[in-house]
Amino acid sequence: MDFNLKIYQELLKALQSQGFLFYTVSAYAETSKEFAQASGENINPKSAPDGHRDRNFTLSEAEVPKLILLRHDVEARYGNALKLAQLQHGLGIKGTYYFRIYPHKDNEAVIRKIVALGHEIGYHYDDLTECRGDYEKAIRRFQKNLEYLRQFGPVTTAAMEGAPLSGYDNRDLWAVRPLVTERSRSASPAPSSASPVPPTPPLHQRPSSLAPRSFYPRSASPAPSSASPVPRPSPLHQRPSSLAPRPFYHYRDFGILTEPYFDFDFNELFYLTDTGRRWDGWKFSVRDKIPLHQDRWIQQGLVFRGTGEIIKAARAGALPARIMITVHPQRWNDAFLPWAKELLWQNVKNQGKLVLVLLRR
Repeated sequence: MDFNLKIYQELLKALQSQGFLFYTVSAYAETSKEFAQASGENINPKSAPDGHRDRNFTLSEAEVPKLILLRHDVEARYGNALKLAQLQHGLGIKGTYYFRIYPHKDNEAVIRKIVALGHEIGYHYDDLTECRGDYEKAIRRFQKNLEYLRQFGPVTTAAMEGAPLSGYDNRDLWAVRPLVTERSRSASPAPSSASPVPPTPPLHQRPSSLAPRSFYPRSASPAPSSASPVPRPSPLHQRPSSLAPRPFYHYRDFGILTEPYFDFDFNELFYLTDTGRRWDGWKFSVRDKIPLHQDRWIQQGLVFRGTGEIIKAARAGALPARIMITVHPQRWNDAFLPWAKELLWQNVKNQGKLVLVLLRR
């Protein structure tokens, strides 16, 4: 039976047995550039995740360590997230937990326990969809929810919530282009994570140097190689007003240093997600997918339906060296009734999302 805690633990152990190191989002952001460097350069062991600082990080191109960037999108059933966090803690693994905000004392207790276990927390932002495209309202909601979450611990990373039924894309909240739709990186350098994150001032008190912010010009990003042309999306300010107004802010204005869909290069990172309660859910996913790279991964045979197939590939040494895994804790249940309910609901939901995918082509 798939999508229970036993097979989840088996997956993590299989990856560990093959020498994969587990990283939080922030730890990977700090080290990804260093891992990509050529041979003979020493990596500062302080940038390695806890538990691996005694390893020799002198790398050659053929010796880049195998790593798993482990993240969790907590959209419901906070208690399930705690079970996964406890299981990972028992294996010496740390991950990142992105929370949609549902203020409740039980949910707050879960967040505190996950932080106490040493995991990273982040904001799973859904503000533009929840505010139905009202940009200013969405920005204020983002700031409010971020401040709420920071009472439990540092929050320097955020990831969008896909919201497949909405006509709004939460990533359109920002004046920056995501790497999932373009190969080039934003011209805006990431602030050093070593420096403290200043508190975010209220929007009406923000200095003029931060607001309004114009959309980054095309000239700031290098053009894709002519050998493998990549279509560019239209800039946000040229999109229909019904989709999103022109954005003025960058998430870094709010002390968010990393948004995976914007800051990670999926030329270097294979993406696995249990969206739709299956590992090949890109067929049904509206937004939680990497469209420019999925065809390449399919050609490489990196297609998995169930967790057991990933475990088998891991033990055979058939997985790429760098993987980002997104887990939705509500999918993983030991008790039969919630397990069966999730199975039935996701199968129905997948068919609805497939219709949306076909209509939006």
